[in-house]
Amino acid sequence: ASAKAAVSECLDAVDAVRARWIKGELAPAQFGAERWSAQEWQHFLNALGEGASVEQLTALDAQFKRSAASNSEIAFRWFVAGIRAGYAPVREPLERFLSSVGRRKFIGPLFAELAKRPADKAWASALYSRIRDSYHPVTQASVDATLGFQSR
Repeated sequence: ASAKAAVSECLDAVDAVRARWIKGELAPAQFGAERWSAQEWQHFLNALGEGASVEQLTALDAQFKRSAASNSEIAFRWFVAGIRAGYAPVREPLERFLSSVGRRKFIGPLFAELAKRPADKAWASALYSRIRDSYHPVTQASVDATLGFQSR
């Protein structure tokens, strides 16, 4: 309660862009995001929640190629947003990500997000059955529990 609240004009500006975009008042080409740092992108994507539509993610992806993000922190957050919105074009890059990144901090939450909807869970379970052996046993145990996966 006594901690000083952090204030960031930079992140406040990102919040303003996101709010206007979600309301349909701003197109991705108007963001000025070409100069955004990785932290600004993470902040932008973290706060999307359930707010972005498939159409909005399509426009964002067309403008900034978020599905091809090489930064794992940004890619992770983009994939969460894509899963929540039902953005189908995220599936192929998500599959590559889940097949190549072994960090539990990414893998666990992504599979947990996929497990929320029956069609996503079915897709995730089929993928997981193919790539499960590439994960560390601790990660396997977490995802097994999330998906209700019965190991051999």
